[in-house]
Amino acid sequence: MPRPWHGSNSFNGEFCSRTAVLIACRVCECIPNERADNFQISRQGRGIYVVGIIFILKNEMAKQTNTKRSCCIRCGKCCIKSSPTLQVQDLGLITDGTIKKTSLYTLRVGEIVQDPVNKKLAQITKSIIKIKEGNENTACLYFDKKEKDCTIYDNRPSQCASLKCWDTDEFMEIFEGETLGIRDIVSDGVLLGLIDEHGKRCSYSLIEGQVREIEKGGERVVQEILDILRFDYELRSFISEKLNLDLEELDLYFGRPLMDTIIMFGLKVIQGLDGSFLLTRF
Repeated sequence: MPRPWHGSNSFNGEFCSRTAVLIACRVCECIPNERADNFQISRQGRGIYVVGIIFILKNEMAKQTNTKRSCCIRCGKCCIKSSPTLQVQDLGLITDGTIKKTSLYTLRVGEIVQDPVNKKLAQITKSIIKIKEGNENTACLYFDKKEKDCTIYDNRPSQCASLKCWDTDEFMEIFEGETLGIRDIVSDGVLLGLIDEHGKRCSYSLIEGQVREIEKGGERVVQEILDILRFDYELRSFISEKLNLDLEELDLYFGRPLMDTIIMFGLKVIQGLDGSFLLTRF
């Protein structure tokens, strides 16, 4: 039987930072649509996201310079544009079941995000945990768009509770505090060991280095990248079965699947009818 993964013989691309940035911008929806028309992306809830929501707040405040407000008008913009990052004080919301582990994902070191303070795209240097966004939009998973209401409002995360778009001081104090880490949530030694091994074998710095070598190394390097993607793909299925964990929960432990996030490097994986996978330029 043929190997389930293979590279593209016709691929001779190179790592292009400009492509990665434009793709990231389009996914983040942080640049006007007219500037992103040539970069249509099917995000399916797994694109590149804003780390926090202060970027949105500042934009909204700029639009309302002459409008004095001191209360929420339930416009929903803060919930529609992004989801919160969890702080250490939010741990109780996970342990008591208010926020399900299947509703969370980790942004891993090296992923491209919109820096909410200086408004520039950058690779994050510390992993953070966020509530997932919707599959077809950027809205927080717990936001009821029809009712313009938070479904966990009475027990919402600290970033959300401190959010006042007319006065960001309290939010900034929370935002600049300590974020929740995976070791705050996971205590099982076996699972932590698997997380560490995955981090070594599937690091974004490793993938980026190999992407830069594609033009020089050709098919050999493409295959090495696919081997990393295959390890990430197969590890999730294995752990889900052996540890009886929901596949959706694995986004918290191992970040989003590399087959989805590889677009950061201007690449994509296409699945063939025979079950094989092809790596090509985005």
